[in-house]
Amino acid sequence: MSVAGFCRVLLILSLFLSKVAFSAEIGESGLVGIIRTIEGSYMTTLPREKIIEAAVAGIFKSLDRDSKFVSHSELKVFRDKLRSVVVGLGIVYSFSKEDLGRVRYVLHDSPAYKAGIQRNDKILQIDNYDLNTLSISAIKEKMSTGHKVVLRILRGNDIKEFVPQSTKIKREQFHIKRISGKFQILYIKIHTFADSLSTQLKGAIEKAFRESEIKGVILDLRYNNGGLLSEGINVANLFLKENLPIIKISEGDGMENTIYSDNLIDVADGCPMIVLMNRLSASSSEVVIAGLKYNDRAVLLGARTFGKGSIQELFPIQDFGITLTISTFSSPSGNPINGVGIAADIEIPFEVDTSDVLYNRMKNDQLNRSALFLLDLDNDKTDDIGEQSSSVELDCALDAMLGDTSIDPTIIKSISVMQEMIDKKIKD
Repeated sequence: MSVAGFCRVLLILSLFLSKVAFSAEIGESGLVGIIRTIEGSYMTTLPREKIIEAAVAGIFKSLDRDSKFVSHSELKVFRDKLRSVVVGLGIVYSFSKEDLGRVRYVLHDSPAYKAGIQRNDKILQIDNYDLNTLSISAIKEKMSTGHKVVLRILRGNDIKEFVPQSTKIKREQFHIKRISGKFQILYIKIHTFADSLSTQLKGAIEKAFRESEIKGVILDLRYNNGGLLSEGINVANLFLKENLPIIKISEGDGMENTIYSDNLIDVADGCPMIVLMNRLSASSSEVVIAGLKYNDRAVLLGARTFGKGSIQELFPIQDFGITLTISTFSSPSGNPINGVGIAADIEIPFEVDTSDVLYNRMKNDQLNRSALFLLDLDNDKTDDIGEQSSSVELDCALDAMLGDTSIDPTIIKSISVMQEMIDKKIKD
C-alpha cells in the first residue's frame, strides 16, 4: 500500500477521532509530508512500515480496547473464524508432563481422522523432533502450516507413522450429548457463535427431543468468548417464546433498541434449563445469558461472566481492515454488561487456575480475544500461556472446553442441580 493511500485512511480516522482543529488542517498532503520527513530526516533510519505502524497504533490507542487495526493476514483468519474454519490437523492433545502428546479428541473428517489417528494415540515426534523438545507455539506452527506433517505415534505397544496434511477444516461449533440417569438430560456445548450456528443447533435439538424423552437441558457457554452478535440473539431466541426481550442495544447517538424474540415455540418445550458460564464467557455468550436470565428461562451456574458488552463492526479497507466499536448492549432491564459481567445464580469456584491467567491477560488485552478463546482444534487456547500455567491445569481447562461430562466437576454439579429441578417440576 502506498503512503498516499495509507494517509487517506489515516486522515479519515484522524478527522473521525479528533476534535482538535489542527487535525483537519493537516490534510492528506500534510500527513504524507510528515511520514516522508520522518523517513528521510530522523536521526536513525526508520522503515516506512514502522512509521505507519506507529501512526496506526497512536490512533487506536485513543479508542476503546476492542477497536483494532486488522492486517491482511489477520483479516483472512478473522473471516475464517466467523465461518468456523481453521487451518490444522483436527486434533486436541495433552500438555501434561505425565501424558504429553496424548490425543484427546479427533475431529470427524479432519486430516488427522482421514490419516487414521485415533483418540488415546500418543504423539512422540513431529517432523522428527521429539515433542518434549518443542514449545507450544512451535508445535502449533508445525501443525497449521498447510503442509504435510510427519507424526510418529505410539499406539499401545506399537510405533506408527502418519503423514497428514494440515488444511482448512470446518470446526464443530457445538456438540450435543444425551446424559442418561434418573432422567434424560440434553447437554449442549457451544464453542463459538459462527455463521449458521443457530440453524444447525435448532435441528440437532429437535432431533434429540424426537428421539428421546428429554427432561432437562444444560447449555455450556464456558470458555466461549462470542462471535457473531446475530447468532447470539438467534440462540437465545431458540429457548424463548414469542415477543420476549433478549437484549437492549445502545447506539452512540443515544438511541436505544430492544431486541425481542420472534420464535413461536421454545425448541426445548419449556423444560428445566441450566446455563454453565465462567469469566471467559463473553460477548455473544453474554447475549444468550442475559436474555435467558431476564426471562427466568434458565438457572445460571458458575462464575460471573467476562463483561464484554460492546459491539464491533469490521470495515475492510483495501487489503486490510479495522474493527470499530459501534454500540453497546445491556440486559433488557438496562443493567450494564460491559465491564461488569453477569452474576451466576449458583456460584461455584472457577474451574482451574489457568482460567485466572487467561482472564487477566484477556482483560489486559495482551491476547487477541477474537482468536485465542475460540476452541481451535490444534490447541489455539494454549498459545502463549503454556509457560505461565502448569500442564495439568491446561489439561483441566481442555476437559472443560471439550465438555467431558464424565470428569468435569462443573458438569457433574449441574447434573445434580438439574435432577433436583426436574423432580420439583414433576411434583409441582
